[in-house]
Amino acid sequence: MPIMSVDQFANQIEAFLTRSGMPATNFGREAINDPNFVFQLRRGRAPSLRLVEIAQRFIQKQDQLAKSRRNRRRPKVRKNGHDTPASP
Repeated sequence: MPIMSVDQFANQIEAFLTRSGMPATNFGREAINDPNFVFQLRRGRAPSLRLVEIAQRFIQKQDQLAKSRRNRRRPKVRKNGHDTPASP
């Protein structure tokens, strides 16, 4: 993965928070065990490469989980009075 600036990393986290609806405190606590991480990042904290990698892996995992949840929630379509799974 190419090296990114702190601003690009912060934008990546903000985009994840927006699409997931996860509060910043929860992200920090769940991703790197620091509930203040996002707030400090917003104030200019420069995270180590290790923390960037951990946070990015967390985002990737959460995005994969969200995608698999969406795929499992296919609505049923009634055909001839019988419930059948919708076509993918």
